[in-house]
Amino acid sequence: MEPTPKYTTLTAGGHSSGCDVTACAWSTFHKDFFCSSSEQDRALVFWDARKKGPANQLKTPESLSRILYAPDGDSIAVQEHGSVIKRLEPRMLPRDTHKWDFVPGKLEAVEGIRDFKFNHPGDLMFIATKSGSFAAVEYPSLNLLDTFKSHTGYCNVLDLDPRGSYMATGGEDGMVNIFNNVEMHLSRTTFISDLPIYNMSYSFDGEYLAIGQLSSDVAIASSVSGEILYREMRQGGWPSCITWHPSKYVIATCGDHPKGRAAGWIAVNSITQST
Repeated sequence: MEPTPKYTTLTAGGHSSGCDVTACAWSTFHKDFFCSSSEQDRALVFWDARKKGPANQLKTPESLSRILYAPDGDSIAVQEHGSVIKRLEPRMLPRDTHKWDFVPGKLEAVEGIRDFKFNHPGDLMFIATKSGSFAAVEYPSLNLLDTFKSHTGYCNVLDLDPRGSYMATGGEDGMVNIFNNVEMHLSRTTFISDLPIYNMSYSFDGEYLAIGQLSSDVAIASSVSGEILYREMRQGGWPSCITWHPSKYVIATCGDHPKGRAAGWIAVNSITQST
């Protein structure tokens, strides 16, 4: 079956001129909706990919460094600058609207937040922290349930196995730790290198982990054994983001050029399974 061509739409007008976009998140409910935030203008902007201009804008009391839709699309979790997580919901309106607002309640018990993800049902959040631990937080109540030690130094990033069995964490110590997603017991540990791990992504079927560090290469590891199968070199510099195609062994990475060059880079590579 041949892929259907799609067109790229350049959006504009949502954030103040000259402001960097800090984060963006795609709706888990509607395929054309997404939102973006800028720490500079303190705005959360809602977009419809079928249109060039913003659908709505919400000014926030604090700058937002991370945003993430809940799996059911009924709410959005945001991290304010620092270590406070709050929720937004479409107030008194259907969830396919663009008019969202903050609801009462916030999480302040977890310090030094580096990353957070929802579990697949959406009733838990896992939060990576500077203490080298990750926290399990009930959602939507945002009640802290427990913390689990994972790394010496910062726990920088985490990702959940698409099959729901495991969660991987990456840290300042250059280690990837795999935890059982039910009891949260440490199942296996893989040493990648002496460099900190900043990005990590499971393949669509959970077979592989792509791991990015403060270097120009991306390690591809088996999620079962932890063995590093090969490394993909990136000429543009270290990858600031790594993501897999939702149904193929294709990986996209992006980042900024070293030595202060203005333009960033994007690389897309297919991964061939050995028989």
